[in-house]
Amino acid sequence: NCRWLILLACWAGMAGAAVPSAPVARVAAAPVFSVPGGVHVGNLTVGLSGKASVIGYTLDGSEPTSASPAYREPLRLTETTLLKAKGFDAGSTPSPTVLQSYTLVDPALAGFSSSLPIVILNTFKEPVNAEQKTPVSAVIIPTVNGRATLSSRLDYNGRGTIETRGRSSLDYPKKSFNFRTKDDGGAPLKTPLLGLPK
Repeated sequence: NCRWLILLACWAGMAGAAVPSAPVARVAAAPVFSVPGGVHVGNLTVGLSGKASVIGYTLDGSEPTSASPAYREPLRLTETTLLKAKGFDAGSTPSPTVLQSYTLVDPALAGFSSSLPIVILNTFKEPVNAEQKTPVSAVIIPTVNGRATLSSRLDYNGRGTIETRGRSSLDYPKKSFNFRTKDDGGAPLKTPLLGLPK
């Protein structure tokens, strides 16, 4: 009995002792974009800012790393671009990746309008076929008072995948496509489009 009492007393003392907590890892501050993504007419200049000592960025949709170009001056965009950026600090975990998709259209289209919604998909020069799902940046513009223009509010501005679909119809000049929305990490994204449910 005495031995059991001693063991219980020791366990009770250990349970009440403070357990040192693991140090919280520091995370670098995420960069901020000077211009929001969306549809822009003509060329565009985008600045990056933030408290991180180094901001790494990419213009091809790849993930920024410590070996990526370091931001030093505003970026001049001349074509549709998926801009990703990440903050880096010595002794800290890199910031989460932030991104904006900039869809640049020719100034000649500035006055374009349609009675149908406008859908702009950019594959960044990658081919579209039935063998693979091609990543795209996607912009969907709804009609407002019966017309859709490039300056209208966006119903969707994000990422997705596209592939051709069908069997015999693949030989037709005009293809059918499957389009699926994705989140920034490439996972499936359920979102309402043009008033339709998710």
